[in-house]
Amino acid sequence: MKLQSVGMSLIALGLLLAAAVAEAQTPSVGRASRITGEQLSSAQAPGAPVRKLAEGDSLFAGERVRTGTGTVMQIDFTDKSRITLGPNAEFEVERYFQAAGGVSGEEAFHTRVLKGAFRFVTGLIARKNRQNVRITIAVATIGVRGTHFEGEVTERQDRQARLRHRDSGREKPAFAGEENAAAHH
Repeated sequence: MKLQSVGMSLIALGLLLAAAVAEAQTPSVGRASRITGEQLSSAQAPGAPVRKLAEGDSLFAGERVRTGTGTVMQIDFTDKSRITLGPNAEFEVERYFQAAGGVSGEEAFHTRVLKGAFRFVTGLIARKNRQNVRITIAVATIGVRGTHFEGEVTERQDRQARLRHRDSGREKPAFAGEENAAAHH
């Protein structure tokens, strides 16, 4: 009986070590740099258990990040991009690649905002090749042409994203036809 218990403990330890090695081999794309309010946030990779996030925790490509009611979270990425998620937001980094030294030309930052308000500030990947940075929401894909923008994805799938240009401070509609859609609401 005691030998069986030791065997099960060794198997459990082996599984934990395998998971730790797999995570160590997957490079972090960024970290939760600030969590305010109720501080309820989580990350979940496909097929993996949900893990609670705290300030300083690493985030990985493919994980879905969620914030709770009253929680605001800022994520700093390794290329110096930054996204701030408002309460009840869902966000996922679909693809993130930054070459050592950042000069391969294949750098990419593709994300999806599934729900909630967000603010995004571009980093090194966009500075080198802005076409390689994409934010997808349920009704559109935002091509990065400026350095700051913000938006919100609601249950009704309203389009409320606006681009804010750093140099002029002017806001422009983020989507073609948004001026007409705004006039009808």
